[in-house]
Amino acid sequence: MLFKYFKIQKKVNLREKKLLESIDRSFTRVDMFNLLKKEIKIKNKEIIISKKKIKFLNNKQIYVVAFGKMADTMINSSYRIFAKTRNVSFFSISNKLEKKFPKNIIRYKSLHPLPGKLSLIVTRKLIEFLKKIERNSIIIFLISGGGSSMLANPINGVSLNKKIRLTKKLFTLNTEPKYLNYYRIALSKIKNGGLLQYIKANNIFNFFISDENEDKIEILSSGPTVNKRQKIKKKIFNFFNQNQNAQKLIGKKNFVEIEKNLNLNINKKTHNNILLKNHDFIRILKREIKNKQKVDVIASKNFLFGSYDKNFNKIEKILNFVDRKKKNFVYIIGCQIETPMNAKSINKVGGRLQHITADLVSRNSFKNVKMVAIATDGQDYDSNIYGTIIDFSKKYNKDEINKYIKKKLTKNFHLKNKSLIIKKQNSNLNLKDIIIIYNFN
Repeated sequence: MLFKYFKIQKKVNLREKKLLESIDRSFTRVDMFNLLKKEIKIKNKEIIISKKKIKFLNNKQIYVVAFGKMADTMINSSYRIFAKTRNVSFFSISNKLEKKFPKNIIRYKSLHPLPGKLSLIVTRKLIEFLKKIERNSIIIFLISGGGSSMLANPINGVSLNKKIRLTKKLFTLNTEPKYLNYYRIALSKIKNGGLLQYIKANNIFNFFISDENEDKIEILSSGPTVNKRQKIKKKIFNFFNQNQNAQKLIGKKNFVEIEKNLNLNINKKTHNNILLKNHDFIRILKREIKNKQKVDVIASKNFLFGSYDKNFNKIEKILNFVDRKKKNFVYIIGCQIETPMNAKSINKVGGRLQHITADLVSRNSFKNVKMVAIATDGQDYDSNIYGTIIDFSKKYNKDEINKYIKKKLTKNFHLKNKSLIIKKQNSNLNLKDIIIIYNFN
């Protein structure tokens, strides 16, 4: 399962090829089954979930519900864990459905990155499913990124079409993910713990794969099963009160309904656990690279997000640092930097990694350094693009690159430069972006 990059590049440095193979193999090294198995143990007449022991009697049902871009992978792993257990039901919502799957898992396809009528329909199906769950049951939620668009149930007075138009507008304005989710939460009955109002059972467990900047579970997929309503309510009210543009986008009439929605009290506690964070994967990647070839590898614990200009400068410093190395060297860092100039607009061509790598090469030249930017999320992910690979020692027509950047057509630059990394299918591992900067002498 190799990157298409190998096919479009006639000459590939052997070390570089091994590096790309290591990245490829790292995705398969993430064992979702074992990650879940560490948290879910079945022994005789009891089940242990996240160290909590629950007596497992014949009349106690277990319900496993997954939603997000990794729903198929996560629920399939849980199905294996409960293979010999009776009274287990499975329900899954994702934007792409794998073909080979156990027949007794209830599965629905939804939409990403924008919500639609299908999102509304499957959310109603999920609510109906949750309402029927018995009080003494156990519910296990498996949550990954993308659930914000896949689950939709707008507040009174806000039509689905209006919510779609607002989401498109926010994408065009390049709204930071945290604030984008504030809008989503404010306009939804089921986000920010809203799904919990339909559940009678008290044994509720959440397991997450995090693609959120700061690993905040109440923001991941807009937190439909995380009850941190008071905390989020204050932040959302502060955001709208201090932001005139946000007030205009929402409107006064809608804000009355938003207040009613956010003030709804839901008394449900959940047990929450993040199975995999971005740096967990980076450690796997570091190990794979070192095993494949003898090079020094730094896996930074820092994470780049927020201000484009500040983080752009940080990446330039890392490029300069690696370029000066006189031995084979690799530097890995996670990021999710929001791009300027509407580069994330759904009407434009090129995801954030395509934009930032084009911008970096338009402003810099180095002797020895190259960069691989890997996308597991966002616009790149949705078009089966794994990112870009840039050689900073090459000569580029920088005026031409700047025209692509200005017109938000950075994908066209990478296609012409043969610097896109493409695969036939997604990785089924939805994390944050990863930048790998290397110097192979």
